[in-house]
Amino acid sequence: MGCCGGRAKRPAKGQAPAFVGLPGANGVVKLEYLGKEVLNQPEVKTGTRYGFGPDKLKGYVDKDDAATLLELSENGEKLFRLLGSVRTPKPPPEISSVVKGIGAEMVRKRAQEA
Repeated sequence: MGCCGGRAKRPAKGQAPAFVGLPGANGVVKLEYLGKEVLNQPEVKTGTRYGFGPDKLKGYVDKDDAATLLELSENGEKLFRLLGSVRTPKPPPEISSVVKGIGAEMVRKRAQEA
């Protein structure tokens, strides 16, 4: 159940609950920051703060945020370049299949003990 009596958001079929709504859940891209100073990052779609700067030049960002960051420039120079294509996280196996596997293993062990 969600906050204040609201309904909880259900994950898509086959998608683990931990991935729903998290930045990167639908894929990430690797970017390189080309600026010289700590980035004063604009608002991005997911609301994530990435912390790019001289101490963090490369990193993965949500694919929905990448377009905003790739458009940034300073004095006519782009601040980011794309290093890698979209990578989508592989969801863990459905809980029901994991539970079935554990249940079958317990039955086998009990049969061997008997």
